[in-house]
Amino acid sequence: VERSFSWLEKCRRLWKNCERLINTSTHMVILAFISLILKDFEQVLKKSAAKEQQKQISYDVAWQEWLIAN
Repeated sequence: VERSFSWLEKCRRLWKNCERLINTSTHMVILAFISLILKDFEQVLKKSAAKEQQKQISYDVAWQEWLIAN
């Protein structure tokens, strides 16, 4: 829970509560969490794409070495 509050503190829109309706404030909190989740998901995708690219490079190098040897 404490991490959640620290993550929400990074969202400038939530620093002051200038909204007239409580629903608007709760939706802003929900949107902030959604954006945090999407950023985290983006980092995971980038890491997995980098690993997959590294695998492909190593397969290509192994294939070229095999071709040279034979």
